[in-house]
Amino acid sequence: MKTVVVSEYGKCREKGLDPSPADIAVVESEELAKRIRLRWLRDGTLEVEAGSHVGVVDLDCVSVRVRPKLAGSELGLLEMLDYAAGLRSLRELPLLRRLGTGLSLRDLVCLLLTRECDRLLRHGLRRDYLRREEALPAVRGRLLAERQVTRRFGMLDRLECRYDERSSDILDNRLCAAALNTAARTAQDADVRADARRLAADFSGVCAAGGFDVRSAVERLTYHRANERYRNAHRWARMLLEGAAFTDRHTKAGRTTHAFMVDMIRGVRDAVDAGRLQRDKRHRA
Repeated sequence: MKTVVVSEYGKCREKGLDPSPADIAVVESEELAKRIRLRWLRDGTLEVEAGSHVGVVDLDCVSVRVRPKLAGSELGLLEMLDYAAGLRSLRELPLLRRLGTGLSLRDLVCLLLTRECDRLLRHGLRRDYLRREEALPAVRGRLLAERQVTRRFGMLDRLECRYDERSSDILDNRLCAAALNTAARTAQDADVRADARRLAADFSGVCAAGGFDVRSAVERLTYHRANERYRNAHRWARMLLEGAAFTDRHTKAGRTTHAFMVDMIRGVRDAVDAGRLQRDKRHRA
């Protein structure tokens, strides 16, 4: 697939392309237009006008890659975001610089995600108690007498029970599993995609990832001593899912377009706020 590279706030034209019906329909997406302006001309030329969002948009005939202007590179941008979030995901920076050479922003995020999730698997995934309510052949936990009478009056073959079960199918693991599935489906680099598929299979064996709503998950997510080690993996999982969500939908041509874009204005603002917070802490100390 041909790749078109344009800088943040830059413009370019790429000639000689053969857009599919899905490619032509993609440019009509209102959500995509908020992040990057694409326009097809009659002779098959693609006109690209980038804004403050950087990342990648994959079409059938071409991949559009928007590179950051001031952060130095895609990895430099991730260093800034890592600092703003107060994480230490880039503690192996020399290794990541070697592994990430030539990767797009999305593939770099997928790479960081797979490395963090691999660490979680090697140390053992977290389990927690989940409340279950179902009809069982024997009493387990608490018998729901009122429900037994109303739903199964006179029947004793199954008993309505409520019990707590220790399980790995919890929000911490499901967020990672959903992001790994997205990485396995959208990463362009063969090695990154293979690692994501392997880890996604491991996570799918202990938790469900279908029908996952990242915005709802973020609202319910809290960190404490038991799940603090998930913070780095969740940061890259959220970044991947939130950056890809707006185009992970079927176009009018019946195809799903894969895209991943990050707002540089928001990233710089977060980094500045983080730096100011660090300075304030040093002054108070």
